[in-house]
Amino acid sequence: MLCGVGLWLVVACAVAGAGVNFAPSTYNPSVGEAVTFEVCGACLGSAQFRFAWDFGDDGSAGFATTDLSVTHRFDREGYVRVELLARDSSGRAFSRTKEILVGGSPLVAVRETSVEDHGTILVRVTLLAQAGLSSLALTETIPHGWQAQVVDGGGVVNPAGGSLQILWMESLDSGQERVFTYRLLPTGAGGLPELSGDASAYRRDVPTGEPQKRVKVTVCGDVTIPD
Repeated sequence: MLCGVGLWLVVACAVAGAGVNFAPSTYNPSVGEAVTFEVCGACLGSAQFRFAWDFGDDGSAGFATTDLSVTHRFDREGYVRVELLARDSSGRAFSRTKEILVGGSPLVAVRETSVEDHGTILVRVTLLAQAGLSSLALTETIPHGWQAQVVDGGGVVNPAGGSLQILWMESLDSGQERVFTYRLLPTGAGGLPELSGDASAYRRDVPTGEPQKRVKVTVCGDVTIPD
């Protein structure tokens, strides 16, 4: 979901079991806009947790609370990493990191992950057009020691050079989206991967006579998966 705490968040937690997850009210706020960050209570079970937030942009690391919902305003444009550390009464700690894109953008891409049985990771990337776009493309890096398996999404898929490269030939109007889903399978690597990727497209609203400009953005959302 690009905005709000959607069904995907709850389903992801149910599949993953114990862990921690959160979702912002938007992944693409304006500077100064109030963004609500909601911790998924269903992901935590019956344990009591204390949360420490790091909003990355203003020295607010370590902001602590027991509330499942907090609000923050970002004071500058750009990509910001938001980190949540949840610690239960026995001292066990769980963390989750997501990226937010602050400031207007004609294209926004958001990654959501869930851990499946046997340690596979289901990854869903939603690309939202906020202007008229064409030749939409997505590149997702395959972490070292993992293999990728395409689940759904259409487009032309090219698995090459340690990445998945996807191209959609049709145009999108503002408000339309494309979703691409793939699965990461471990091949003996230890630990959990950090995820990265980018999306790009041409803007269709370029004045006559001017060259088309390709917009390129980093994929926001999940950078880490439940630990």
